[in-house]
Amino acid sequence: MSWASLAGALQSLGPFGSFLILARLATADELGRYSLAVAITVPVFLVARMQLRQAAVADPHGGASFGDYRVLRLIAVTIALAATWVLALLFDPEVSAVICSFALVRWAEDVGDIHYAPLQRASRWRRITASQLLRLVGGLTLLAVGWRLVGLPTALAYVALWQGAVTLLVDSPVAHSLEPGGLAWTRVRRLWRLNWPLGGTAALISLMSYTPRYALSWAGGETLVGDYAALGQIALLGNLVVQGAGQASLARLGAGFVRDRAQFVQVVRELLPAQPVNATLDVRVRKGFASLALLNCSRLVSSPLLSSAGTRRPLRPPSLLAA
Repeated sequence: MSWASLAGALQSLGPFGSFLILARLATADELGRYSLAVAITVPVFLVARMQLRQAAVADPHGGASFGDYRVLRLIAVTIALAATWVLALLFDPEVSAVICSFALVRWAEDVGDIHYAPLQRASRWRRITASQLLRLVGGLTLLAVGWRLVGLPTALAYVALWQGAVTLLVDSPVAHSLEPGGLAWTRVRRLWRLNWPLGGTAALISLMSYTPRYALSWAGGETLVGDYAALGQIALLGNLVVQGAGQASLARLGAGFVRDRAQFVQVVRELLPAQPVNATLDVRVRKGFASLALLNCSRLVSSPLLSSAGTRRPLRPPSLLAA
């Protein structure tokens, strides 16, 4: 695996690691509150993200500076933070505290994420990987230790402080040294007009997976939400390599499209499946059996792996038809 793919995989591994720690340590109710907080917070912040890092990396013309992207991201995620805190008032105090703390974590992560754009354009993938590893190990450690000592909401606040410290002390100096561009509010407004549909589309897509959590919370409480979320975590691991490869190819695709169409076509071919469309039946059958094997492995692994220590019972599919 290349440094680029590893960096993308580490970034995607963070949410799974956090969920796994809470599934092993926290009670079923705490796991459900965290899962509901994720479902409430993530769509709001996806709107605010507006895929600005991807836009900055894939923009071969450099029409906007890094300062423009950074300021727009900071303003947008701060508005998202305030909006999420307002939404948290609709829930009971225990759930509200987790929502507010998790929103602070997302704010710190998204502010830090935009600082990877100059490093990615410069193909500094080893530096990005080191930063992602630092965030991952420190964040998961603070979450586990903090939950033991001070509870989940305060532990999440510590994770947010850690994310902010890595951004301020590690990533921001390097990003500014690579692209010290200035700020122009006309460019910031233009970026907002161009990119807000990307954020809105990503948020709508996320609602497809989060809507069941809202319904389960209303129908049966936070415990059902935690059970439902746990069953879907193993399946998400299969997307790590795909997401890393896509993230790694953005800069090459953008530059190749403008400067060298042959390079653009070559990158597209690398991203396409190696097997031709008219594959033989034998290959298709083997792929089908492999998919079934992976599905059954994930089913066997998920139950003991994502079990709640607080209730000492394996997580099971919730049944709304039970009396």
